[in-house]
Amino acid sequence: MIAAIHAPARPALDRSARLLMLGAAVVLAYAIVLAAQPADLALWSADLAIVALLAANVTAFYTTRTYVFSTGFWTALFFFFYFVLKSSEYFGEHDVSWVVTTLWQCALFLLAYNIGYGASAGRAGHAPRIVFEAGDGKRLARACLIIFLVSRLAYYATVSLVLRGDYNVIDVSESTQNQGMAYIFKAFGIGYLALLMLLAHVFIHRRHRGYAAVGSCIFLLDVVNSAGRGTLIITILAVMFLYDRHVRRLSWLWLAVVAPFLVFIVSFFGYVRSIELGSLAAYQGAFEYFMDEPDLVWRLFMGRLDLLPTVASALEALARGELHALYGSSYVDAFLHLIPRNLWPSKPPLTSAYVTAAVAPGPFEAGVLIYPTMTLEGFLNFGLAGIAAAGAFAGFLAARYDRWMRRRDLRSTFFVLAFFTFPMGLIAEGIHSNYVATALYTAALAWLLIVVLHRLGAIKLIPGRHDH
Repeated sequence: MIAAIHAPARPALDRSARLLMLGAAVVLAYAIVLAAQPADLALWSADLAIVALLAANVTAFYTTRTYVFSTGFWTALFFFFYFVLKSSEYFGEHDVSWVVTTLWQCALFLLAYNIGYGASAGRAGHAPRIVFEAGDGKRLARACLIIFLVSRLAYYATVSLVLRGDYNVIDVSESTQNQGMAYIFKAFGIGYLALLMLLAHVFIHRRHRGYAAVGSCIFLLDVVNSAGRGTLIITILAVMFLYDRHVRRLSWLWLAVVAPFLVFIVSFFGYVRSIELGSLAAYQGAFEYFMDEPDLVWRLFMGRLDLLPTVASALEALARGELHALYGSSYVDAFLHLIPRNLWPSKPPLTSAYVTAAVAPGPFEAGVLIYPTMTLEGFLNFGLAGIAAAGAFAGFLAARYDRWMRRRDLRSTFFVLAFFTFPMGLIAEGIHSNYVATALYTAALAWLLIVVLHRLGAIKLIPGRHDH
């Protein structure tokens, strides 16, 4: 009887011990690698602090089963690639003070993130009062596919009317910038949400695969035409998440195999976008060039990891007086972002626009904005206290999102997919950003989709139950 009482606790203890050893091994291995580099002690010490805090997040809040695709997983990828890996380019340089400062601010953010996550995860959770499930499965699949197809056709018809002729997504951006029309084009995102609903239904119930196959093929053609690398990568990862949660556990080996392909997509599609969109000749020429210059893939990928030098330059500009403290104004302005600029010409710029204009005026004049990150935004508003508050807030939200991810019903799975890779985008762009505005808009579109599907009898609402 004693053995029966204590038996369940033993595997959990063993699992935690294994995770703790794994985290310690990662930290030790990284320390050995950094020690072998001709880097300043301060530089690799800051890197080591970031890696240690990311490892602490894994060991404190996850198992090897729940970590993949979790908020901790995306947070670790973000800080490792954009800051730790990027910092390797500064090894051996003499003046790395602002880079080191940036890295230590990231460490402070992650410390607060872990505290915020722990505070939120420790609270008792409740099941939603209302959930929805498929009513007539075939009707749901058919309705989602039709909504997806109609939205794409309506999008291209609208673009043709606006631009009157040849066009691509860059033309759309230039022609509608600051005119409030961006919200019209975002409305067609309801079609992508319908595709996500369809994929969630198919993976959960393993039925009506033909509808998902047709929608996926059309989606692929659309993405290739627009060179939408971000949407393609997120969708690939979302499908892997669905397979892992509802079909069979996905091996870490598969992630290792897919990772180089995703890096290639980032570099290749980005290169194609700089030539010509929707052109088969552009794809062919780019592919031949990449085959002749295989190292170009990695160089282009590393070139896109621009957050570390941007934040370091912004901190230096702040010290020189070229940037000024915001004292909380960017957080207030975030609530006013939905007002089109043509209705309010003096509307405060996004934090990314404010920072880019100071540290990269050339790209800013060309219409390019560089993400400021929540760390820099917090520092510009309230100094180190702002970084800590931003980290705790991000961790608090991350724990709530992970609760959604642990449920397997259609409602929770759909909302996980709608905001997939959270909180990576929020940490990259900050509060006063297009990310937050798009997230709110996405939530409204998701609600509209649910209402439409319910009216069509494709889904049924079910009262939820409170549980811990």
